[in-house]
Amino acid sequence: MARAVQQNAIQARMAKLEIRPGKLAESLGLTRQRVHQLVTGKDTAFHQATIDKLCRALACNEDELFEERRFMVKRKVIRKAN
Repeated sequence: MARAVQQNAIQARMAKLEIRPGKLAESLGLTRQRVHQLVTGKDTAFHQATIDKLCRALACNEDELFEERRFMVKRKVIRKAN
């Protein structure tokens, strides 16, 4: 199973706490571009340290921002010729 950002969860927390993207980037030690990728869900690779910092900055826990997802993997079967 993989973890994925819940749709708009980060944006909702930022709005509730009135945190602007630039301020969040500064508190996380990330670039604004990286924060934008996190907020919009365009980036799915997260270091645990980044997740921990994000949760501290937004006063929440991981379960409020991420959800478990099962990803289906299609496998191509290759058969040998007789």
